[in-house]
Amino acid sequence: MLKRSLVSLILVVFLALCSFLEISAIATFAQNIPKETVRTVTVTVKEKKNLPIPNLETNDFQVFHDGKLLNIKSVTPASEVPLNLGILIQEGASNLNLELDTVKRFILTLPYGSKVMIAYTKDGFLDICQVFTSDLDKAANKLQIVDPFSNYYSNSYLDLKNFLSYFNPVEAERNEILFISDGFDPFTGTFSSPSSNLYLAEAIRKAQKKNIPIFSIFTPSARVKDFFARTSATSSLIYLSEQTGGNAFYTNSGYVALDSPLEELSKLLNQQYVISYIVPSKDSKHHQVKITTDYSSLSVLTAKEFYFYE
Repeated sequence: MLKRSLVSLILVVFLALCSFLEISAIATFAQNIPKETVRTVTVTVKEKKNLPIPNLETNDFQVFHDGKLLNIKSVTPASEVPLNLGILIQEGASNLNLELDTVKRFILTLPYGSKVMIAYTKDGFLDICQVFTSDLDKAANKLQIVDPFSNYYSNSYLDLKNFLSYFNPVEAERNEILFISDGFDPFTGTFSSPSSNLYLAEAIRKAQKKNIPIFSIFTPSARVKDFFARTSATSSLIYLSEQTGGNAFYTNSGYVALDSPLEELSKLLNQQYVISYIVPSKDSKHHQVKITTDYSSLSVLTAKEFYFYE
């Protein structure tokens, strides 16, 4: 009788151990299955022939991630997504004081529910004049007269990187920047390429991670008077906007009026969509992103790369 009880006990222990090992194996297997991650990105749709843009839906877009087509979870038009626009202005632009009323009008005509932040780069320091507010009148009145002789040796891309820290990533909103600058970096010189600029690269990477398109407007200053400096500066602004999913506005003339680029920017902000798509898993690598539509006449502005982690 004792022997039979001992055998039964051993059998029960054996079965319990097998059950435990099976459960542990299932749990380990489940942990090793890559978890799907939803990434949200703001894109801007442009019409190559200046024709009206149709109302686009989910099945009109394609998202390519490192060349692989991914599943789109949702597409939301700009009219349904609040806008948070940070305006960063570099001091030193000689004609900017004549354009303050133009910038004010632009702010006041932003869509209802928009929030605006106003900041200036001043000799290497970031001056936040107005934190995000939905009171557009209040934000417009925070615009200041700039010193055309300041900011000669400062790096505005370093200030731009710091400015990005004032944005809280909210998937249900559009976070974007209007960067008014001469685009010149005195630390790298006139003949360096934008892709080799360390401070510019850091600002781009941070904007890509936070899903913040940067729209830039070139404004000439005392340090970009010659052809080579101007070419270097505008190339950097173009690269900045292209890499983050924005658009650069520039001209080769000595005076830059802001009414035309700001009018175009207002139009582009209304031609945006927020796209959520499924990414297989998170990692520390950088990924190439391309978003297209079924319409050959449309182009889509989006960040070229993104990182899950800094």
